[in-house]
Amino acid sequence: MNIRNFYSRFLVAVILICSCNNKIANSAPDKTYFIVRHAEKQAGNDPELTTEGNERAGDLYRILKKENVQKIYVTKYKRTGLTADSIRIYQNLDTVHYVPDSDGRGFLKRIADKNEQAKKILIVGHSNTLGGIIRALGAEYTKGDLDEKRYDDLFIVKVKNKKAILTEEKYGKKSEL
Repeated sequence: MNIRNFYSRFLVAVILICSCNNKIANSAPDKTYFIVRHAEKQAGNDPELTTEGNERAGDLYRILKKENVQKIYVTKYKRTGLTADSIRIYQNLDTVHYVPDSDGRGFLKRIADKNEQAKKILIVGHSNTLGGIIRALGAEYTKGDLDEKRYDDLFIVKVKNKKAILTEEKYGKKSEL
């Protein structure tokens, strides 16, 4: 293989890789994503929720139960799954695990792997991953990671006509910062 042929193939590969990493808003049908950080957790390596965290998980269920959530995405950590458990159990929904990261690629990869058809999706993540997910969905989000003591944020990204709009709300008991 000559050097010119190598560079031509290399350039094609780079273009293909970049096009696969486009934001969801550029190619997805209309969808609504509800994005929260896991609820208050106990101490430890892979802790469960505290009493306050269980109450917040119940609050999340109460606020989303009429939203017709169709699928839930959580990380492998107990705290994310437990945050979504009320919705999962009461609405008999599937839960999909994704790999958490700071730029949202793990979530995008998983949603692409699943060829996700659900129109309303709950995503439970971590203080240092939510911003990346929001940006990966195509919405403008310029803030950094969430404060470690913030648990009451509900981010809603609506993708419509290939445009992502972010709305920020609060739910449950106010976080004590």
